[in-house]
Amino acid sequence: MMKKILLLLLLLLPIVLAQDSYNQGATTTSGGHTVKIVMIGQSSVVFDVDGVKNIVGLNENKVINGVDISVAEIFYTEEASSRYTKVAM
Repeated sequence: MMKKILLLLLLLLPIVLAQDSYNQGATTTSGGHTVKIVMIGQSSVVFDVDGVKNIVGLNENKVINGVDISVAEIFYTEEASSRYTKVAM
């Protein structure tokens, strides 16, 4: 049982460590793909990966156009320019 818990922690650790914060409208690259944070909502984020848009919910993981995206946290305010999200890619 202890080995299973340790293995689970070791598998999750890189995901937690690889999170970066992005404001709404930010663009970054991941694995040669251009990823844009189109919109940050209260419980989901709209991503554009090389022209392919999709929605990823909070604590959800999706592959969009070859990029594995996980939304770990959303900070939502009424003012769009103050919104940000923590994402692992």
